[in-house]
Amino acid sequence: MSNTAGPRSKVLLVDDDPAILEVLTMRLASEGYGVATANSGEEALQIVAADPPDAVVSDLRMAKVSGIDLLEAVHKRWPAVPVIILTAHGDIASAVQAIRSGAFDFLAKPYDGMKLVQRVRAALRGHSAATPAERMAEEAPFVAASPAMCEVWKRVRKLARVDSTVLITGATGTGKEVVARALHDYSGRRLGPFRAINCGAIPANLLESELFGHERGAFTGAHTANLGLFRAAHGGTLLLDEIGDAPLETQVKLLRVLQEREVMPVGGVEPVAVDVRVIAATHQDLRRKVADGTFREDLYYRIDVLPLHLAPLRDRQQDIAPLVRHFLTEFGDGHPLTISDAALQRLEQYPWPGNVRELRNRIEVAVALADTECLEADAFTLEPPPAGDHTPADTALLSMHDARSRFDRNYLIRVLRAAGGNVSQAASMAGKHRTDFYALMKRHGLKRSDFC
Repeated sequence: MSNTAGPRSKVLLVDDDPAILEVLTMRLASEGYGVATANSGEEALQIVAADPPDAVVSDLRMAKVSGIDLLEAVHKRWPAVPVIILTAHGDIASAVQAIRSGAFDFLAKPYDGMKLVQRVRAALRGHSAATPAERMAEEAPFVAASPAMCEVWKRVRKLARVDSTVLITGATGTGKEVVARALHDYSGRRLGPFRAINCGAIPANLLESELFGHERGAFTGAHTANLGLFRAAHGGTLLLDEIGDAPLETQVKLLRVLQEREVMPVGGVEPVAVDVRVIAATHQDLRRKVADGTFREDLYYRIDVLPLHLAPLRDRQQDIAPLVRHFLTEFGDGHPLTISDAALQRLEQYPWPGNVRELRNRIEVAVALADTECLEADAFTLEPPPAGDHTPADTALLSMHDARSRFDRNYLIRVLRAAGGNVSQAASMAGKHRTDFYALMKRHGLKRSDFC
């Protein structure tokens, strides 16, 4: 994604750690920003006085002139210059102090390059000559070039203002956790913790302990007490990913937590109050599961308060090019990588059964194997999805058992191809435990080596 905040907007980076300055400089420069650096608050003030930048990104804790001191000095003479403060992981008090002192935003360690770019873009948006639609896409914390994702971003901004439960639906790999994080980051709870759990990736007998916690001695092996994710997320947000895979007995307890806002630890005798915003996500049709009796109807209506749907990547082709550029930067390790028009066109025409996750995997492999700085079309091995996925009529004369078996095998092939033979990733994409996925592969005569 390019810098559209102005003709080479200049950002001043301030940190007493040369390694951090180098990494952050490369990240911003790769997005088209002009970057100046200072290794102390004193040096930063001299640079700002000589040539005021468009934005300042400063570490909080520095000798003599701290980040807060720098922030206050900059705002006293140049009130229009936004300042973003870098804080230590978990240093909530300092982050709050920075915001109260007038910081535009803060970013906690370990620094995420994409989040830094997003914060800088947002800080500079007042200087942008982009159209309203382009500005909205620039401000989004995820790629939102397509109309579908622009609508998602609009809805995220609205839903972030309230504490009601959100249900994010969409196929595997469409970015449900990314959107859930955006809901948290733009909410009043953003200074609190964000926790996530995949309800389908944890054995049923351990899921309740992970969610609600347990007391010491509650069961064999419980040598110490465990808070559980609901209490760990107190004051913040908890994502219940793949909630459709939660066992019925766990669903009952989840319903109680959502209704009463308190949890009962396994082996406990007194409920514990929790203040958590819950976001649920699933790739499954929960209404069908309700009809099948595998998902509680009362829980469904409790979580489906504010629905948010993510379209598959094949239906938002405009997102592919900016996603490709983002992944090239992510995997380029500081080296500028490009992609030819022919290669990009090939990626845009592929149906992406594994969605954004599959695209990311393919870019990672192509970058790792690249011999040049420009990826050509032959850098990507994109086989068409199995015919069985698109021609349901050819199963009309099969028995239901054989038709289902054919579908299952074709689906496993697609997922394994999308994951590049990584069974753990493939199992996650399919919403299955790794051991269960291996069993399915064995049943259908599939080997990991066939997809590496």
